[in-house]
Amino acid sequence: MSSAQIVVVLAVVTALLALWAAIFATRADLAARRSIRVGNSRWEASTKPVPHLSFTDFTAPGQSIQIQVENLGGTLAGCGLIVQSGDELYAGELTLPEKAPARPISLPFIVKAWQRVAQPRPLLLVARDVSGRCWDCLDGGKQIKESRGANLKDVLDFTPGVWIRPRFGAADESQISIRGSGLRNNFHLRGVNVLIDGFPYGNADGFADFESLELLDTKRVEVYKGANALRFGGFTLGGAINLVTKTGYDAGLVELRSEAGSFGFLKNHAATGQVYGPLDVYLGLTDVELDGYRFHSAQQRERVYNSWGYRLPGGTTVRFAEGT
Repeated sequence: MSSAQIVVVLAVVTALLALWAAIFATRADLAARRSIRVGNSRWEASTKPVPHLSFTDFTAPGQSIQIQVENLGGTLAGCGLIVQSGDELYAGELTLPEKAPARPISLPFIVKAWQRVAQPRPLLLVARDVSGRCWDCLDGGKQIKESRGANLKDVLDFTPGVWIRPRFGAADESQISIRGSGLRNNFHLRGVNVLIDGFPYGNADGFADFESLELLDTKRVEVYKGANALRFGGFTLGGAINLVTKTGYDAGLVELRSEAGSFGFLKNHAATGQVYGPLDVYLGLTDVELDGYRFHSAQQRERVYNSWGYRLPGGTTVRFAEGT
């Protein structure tokens, strides 16, 4: 056999080995992805809370209503519910351990409804599990993945005890109050502190700055009322709003989103997230334009947020984040 034939044979053998390795690697990758999906589905089934409520006592108009709530699934880390009885609306929030038996819950009267119903019914029942995922328990237990998030009002408008009103429609500048704290301020934010990943986010004069926050770069928003906010320090006596930001583990390779509305509202967002071994990287770019429905209320904002994290041995993560 000549040297040329030997080279050809070796090339063919190398190609066959490379093809076999590629097939083996593809099958191994598919098997790994399948096992991850099965593991995630089992984890989701074991941790997903399944609250179930029933009406018991019917009180006089304007008084609290008594209901029974049980949890048939995983730990109920947080639950917000709104019920209607007659022409009155009741709302509250609660937490329950996993597989918790029925227990009585008292919901305070909130406001009169525009229409009377013959039988009491739940209007909102949203549950949150231990990993921060939220579920709409009145819509077949579907996971709530995303919703409108033009400003903080869209996110916190239905949170009990939180009052928020934008000054210019869909603009970022808003008046926020938690259980009455800071209600006298017509602008800026005092009495309620804004935090990012547990760290104060504000100006040197004590005013919390939330106009430069981009909610599409946020994984979830946590609201701490009254003394519950003291875990972040004594300066949060009036309450705290903590924004937990996204990391490279929370975003795909390419994420694109556009929103448009009345009064010239246009919002474009692009983000990417990657994980390279112990290193994760996240980058988000946002452009917002708004004419406003009042004179001199137009705004245009460009926001950039990036986060770099490195996981050390033992589970500790060192993270650097910057936003402009």
